[in-house]
Amino acid sequence: MANPFYHLATPNLSPSGLYNQSTVSILTLARPYPQYSGALTVIDGVNGGDMIYHSLQIKGVKSLSSGYTLLIAYNYHLQTNQQFYDNVDNYLKQWTSEDSGTSRHRLIGSGTWALPVGKGRHFMPNAPRLLDALIGGWNLAGTMTWHSGTLLNFGGMLVSGDPTLANPGPGGWFNTSVFKQLPAYTRRTNPWYYPNIRGPKYFNIDGTLSEDFSVTERIRFQLHMDAFNALNNMNYNNPNMSVTSSQFGRSTDIYSQDYGRRLQLGLRLTF
Repeated sequence: MANPFYHLATPNLSPSGLYNQSTVSILTLARPYPQYSGALTVIDGVNGGDMIYHSLQIKGVKSLSSGYTLLIAYNYHLQTNQQFYDNVDNYLKQWTSEDSGTSRHRLIGSGTWALPVGKGRHFMPNAPRLLDALIGGWNLAGTMTWHSGTLLNFGGMLVSGDPTLANPGPGGWFNTSVFKQLPAYTRRTNPWYYPNIRGPKYFNIDGTLSEDFSVTERIRFQLHMDAFNALNNMNYNNPNMSVTSSQFGRSTDIYSQDYGRRLQLGLRLTF
């Protein structure tokens, strides 16, 4: 069709080049502000999207003495985010304060212990060099991480009852029989989260066993073994949340940032 911007705008006011085209497609003119080239990002300036965070944080520290140190930290938190409940609320710009779904409880511990045996330590400080090389200079270090499960986010579904299970687990974290697929063009009415339905907890321990021994005053060796997921604990991922899947409600894979036990050996020379 005829271009209504033809020779009515200057290049600096019409960077798309429409000022010099006698005809143009209808689709081009249907876009917002067609005199500008490319897609535009529209910022509507509607208030909302706030986040509110409250937490209780406790930390205990045992400074290094008697060959060991210890740190324990605990966090309990509540976080809500303003979000759109569904596409209709998105269109109407109606915000709802929803739980963030993150873990309520987090516990972290770490420590080191210089075993009190060998040269310069409490037991057998004058052990012969060969014996000290075998039993002296050993150190232990480790970290522990635990957090409670996250709230499970449910999509739009038809719900006919309470989905809570008395003993949830990897084979089923909630009662899947009360959920059905939401028909097309039907607005959801079920909540995003159920307060008593959470995914699997997480627990992991990493540790290091090392030994320091001297060859001369200036030359020292350190032999160490690192163990990641030392207890070979199985940490499950959150369950499948697709109501049309045969694995709906089940955890079928390992936590995304986890793996089975791994051992690493190393030797360090300092001179």
